[in-house]
Amino acid sequence: MVADSGSGESARRRQVVDDLLVEALGRGLSYAAAAAVAGVSAKTPYRRMQDTAFRARVELHADGNVRQVVAGLGTLAVDALDVLRRRMRDETMPAEQLRAAGLVLAQLLRFRQVAEFERRLRDVEAQLGLRPLLNTSGPGEQS
Repeated sequence: MVADSGSGESARRRQVVDDLLVEALGRGLSYAAAAAVAGVSAKTPYRRMQDTAFRARVELHADGNVRQVVAGLGTLAVDALDVLRRRMRDETMPAEQLRAAGLVLAQLLRFRQVAEFERRLRDVEAQLGLRPLLNTSGPGEQS
């Protein structure tokens, strides 16, 4: 019974570490920084990323983060378009607002292009048998 308790605690500890690593790596932290966050050896993220299921979790988490950024930029893009409309009628609008609007629109386009490229690359890799096909689309999206 004591052995079961110990192995159960070990399994829970590994799950906690894995969750921390998935979060950190999915946010784009380096392996060394992710290891520090999870309180493990710097070699642990390298070793865990060799596991296909773990790597898939990290990729899904990263994809979710990118979708959140794209959604946030999409919301800001509506305001950016309003700034551009107002600027067309009022040349006295501060240049900072115009630059910020342009930056939002440029970043939205960039993030969407990168996300689409990554999705297509994963699909090609899956079709070639280089990695499992991951369903990374959100509700209502097609992958």
